[in-house]
Amino acid sequence: RNSATTNVNKQAKKSATCDAGFLETTLALAHPKGPFFLYDGIKQLCAKQEASQHRRWIARLNMPSMGPSKISVIVGDATVAREILKCGKSIKPPIYKEFEQATGGYPSLFTENGARWKHGRVGMAPAFASKHIKRTNDVCGKQLNVWITNTLDPMVKSGEAFDVVKEMTKLTLNIICEAAFEYQMSEEEMHSFLKHLEIASREFIMMHPLHQMFPFLFPQVRKAKQSAKVLMVLAHKIMENFRQQNASKKENKEFEEDTILKRIMENSNYDCEEERAADVISLLVAGYDSTSCTLSWILLNVARNNPPELAVYRKKTAKLPREEWRRLDELQYIIKEGMRLSPVAAIGSMRLAGKDVTYKDSAS
Repeated sequence: RNSATTNVNKQAKKSATCDAGFLETTLALAHPKGPFFLYDGIKQLCAKQEASQHRRWIARLNMPSMGPSKISVIVGDATVAREILKCGKSIKPPIYKEFEQATGGYPSLFTENGARWKHGRVGMAPAFASKHIKRTNDVCGKQLNVWITNTLDPMVKSGEAFDVVKEMTKLTLNIICEAAFEYQMSEEEMHSFLKHLEIASREFIMMHPLHQMFPFLFPQVRKAKQSAKVLMVLAHKIMENFRQQNASKKENKEFEEDTILKRIMENSNYDCEEERAADVISLLVAGYDSTSCTLSWILLNVARNNPPELAVYRKKTAKLPREEWRRLDELQYIIKEGMRLSPVAAIGSMRLAGKDVTYKDSAS
């Protein structure tokens, strides 16, 4: 087993430096630790060609391209990546369309380009204004206090351990549902959402070619489609809850919060209710996973290493009101170092570049 892993790692490093062929790269990608070959290979490339343009963590890969482009390139340089993402002609590759099966076959912000993506993004942008961010921060503080009181404090008193990923996932989902969708997700709904999202994601993200061509032959595909239906039912339930609450607020002349869901529901550019539901699911998925895993890794690294900044932070917070704690430099240091040590979205996103990108070598 160890020798096989070593062999795959050797192939992986060669793949990222263009020394390996297509088959070797495919084997490296198919390995359980496949994605990490990108980091190791480019790091080796930078060390070997220190004076070349590759010092900026950019390399061509011997792997299938995701569209009409003839080459696949990994970009690990923030400046170049930003230029590609900001280019109006850069688009998401066709591989993103596979996720539409997890939302019943309907397009979403995550999968689309052009007008469908633009109207959704522009439509909900006002909900991210600074005055609404303050309300979101208040929701975060409230939900955190509830979690500390109901879950953490009892466990501390009893000396009981807890699953940090599970707890941060629950906390993050509760915050998103209240702040963005004005919805209280039950424990049962949360369990169902996570279970069926995993089933749908495993099948529909990077779907096996044979499953695409002959879906009726594979029970995994049928099971994943059923899970997609469950996810869409939850989205419609969230939307119906909003309608009922909104009608009640209008009847009683109560203040209506300018939430993300409110913007989605009032956006007339959607073709149907299913597209709205697809955006609700996409925002839930995009919001909870990376946030909860980032929090989990930061807490785990703090528990393991007990950084000196933590002691300084505790001394300062004892003299400051709670709303000032998040502005302390020591907290920012801890968060940034935790994200550096354990980046939860290290592979990033994919784009078909809309133009040629020229960049300067860091040594020039």
